[in-house]
Amino acid sequence: QLHSFLMDAKVRISQILLPPCADLCGNEDTEMADLGKLKGRTSQDSESILEGGLNVPLLTCVEDKKKIAKRTKSRILRWPTDVIRLQNELPSRCVDKDWMILYSTADHGISISTFYRKVLNHRDTILLVSDHNGHRFGAFVPLPWRNRQDYFGTGESFVFTLDPVFAVYRWSGANNMCAFSDNTGLLLGGGGQPAIWLDADFNMGSSGPCETFANPCLASADMFKCIHVE
Repeated sequence: QLHSFLMDAKVRISQILLPPCADLCGNEDTEMADLGKLKGRTSQDSESILEGGLNVPLLTCVEDKKKIAKRTKSRILRWPTDVIRLQNELPSRCVDKDWMILYSTADHGISISTFYRKVLNHRDTILLVSDHNGHRFGAFVPLPWRNRQDYFGTGESFVFTLDPVFAVYRWSGANNMCAFSDNTGLLLGGGGQPAIWLDADFNMGSSGPCETFANPCLASADMFKCIHVE
């Protein structure tokens, strides 16, 4: 379906690298109950992704009409395979949008305070992680990241793996512990182990089964070293 759209519209691949997602500031009051239809949805694809660098990117979406003067190439996503796969999993408001990298440790250092400043008020972001063994995984976070000691998110949140296989783990409905972020680091999922946890230096992390997304370990090991964050 996406392929047909691209062929008909003759859209250049650079215009669909990353399907952006909607308003920079949106309604944070979306109720979990209204998103019950998303419970337990899992998508898998056994095709391996091409090898690449070890990275962890955070990307956000902006309106197509707002042209980005300078594009920064992601150090982890494989074009166009990863983009098309993720595009198909995002909310409809994220279709036909353009993406930009908000924060990168390569460009901005490893300060979590810089991270919060760069992503301030941006919703619909994707966090990507690549560990020291080349496993690539991440999460879609519909609400803006915030430095607060409580959980946030909606039933649109999900975690996923890109390597060694593509798989998506959506909100299970078991709890509302979608995302948590403060000065100590970033955390996705709760109940059991976090699906993804990164320390404040974006140096070490952990991953394991959690009730929020009913996911297995997403990384190559329960404890992993991350090389890069965007």
